[in-house]
Amino acid sequence: RLFTARYQLPWDGLRIINIYDDRKGNLWLATQAHGLLKFMVAEKKVVRIFDNTYGRNILEDRDGNIWYTTQNDGVFKLNPKNLHLIRNFRHNPTDNSTISSGFNRSITQDDKGNIWIGTNNGLTCIEYQTYNIRRFKNSSFTNSLTSSSILNLYTDNRGTVWIGTYFGGINYFNPSNQNYIYVVSSDNNKSTYPAIGTFAEDRYGNIWVGSEGGGLYRYNRENQNLNYYNTSNSGLSSNYIKKIVPDPYNDVMWIAADQTGE
Repeated sequence: RLFTARYQLPWDGLRIINIYDDRKGNLWLATQAHGLLKFMVAEKKVVRIFDNTYGRNILEDRDGNIWYTTQNDGVFKLNPKNLHLIRNFRHNPTDNSTISSGFNRSITQDDKGNIWIGTNNGLTCIEYQTYNIRRFKNSSFTNSLTSSSILNLYTDNRGTVWIGTYFGGINYFNPSNQNYIYVVSSDNNKSTYPAIGTFAEDRYGNIWVGSEGGGLYRYNRENQNLNYYNTSNSGLSSNYIKKIVPDPYNDVMWIAADQTGE
């Protein structure tokens, strides 16, 4: 099917890394070299912010502020109305009160309002009111993260923060006891999971997990069963899962997959 372009962005060779639609119907685009773009759909107008930053992810918090994570320039919080910068959180390797890394991949907000940021060097929690920062990494301690390389974060309807890691499996954070819990596969082998890149929750409260090369998982929190689907045991077209979107009206999950794995 052919689609008609409603608007053409005024830059050649623009590479869009992520797209986020806010509650007012605006689109925010994280780009590789052109910074953050705000596309006001009704006016068909684009504003460019934070030029020359390499964007990774975008979040609208519960107060309507926009958070923008980057690969080299930390994390930005801005007012979406006047586009004024509220704060730029940077990594300082000699200061443990700063965010975990300059390479910030993913972001979510928990039910207490705290902002969680997944990096290539651990997990950062920014307290919403005070901006106090806590950092978490893989360690020898019981109930720590199974990997410090965080690819994806997701907050479910119960307020649990799910953490997708690079070859460290699936973790989730239990807010009641401040522990990280590792979701165990049938053989209790972390290498069973490749990179965990996406999460979604269905209408029954099951957590669906997409991996880069390992197929699809469904975790039942009530009985803690973990079901595994791949190209060999199901109708999946690829084991490289890019996105999972729940469709409550038809009671199905839509799966976006990459045939090549690139």
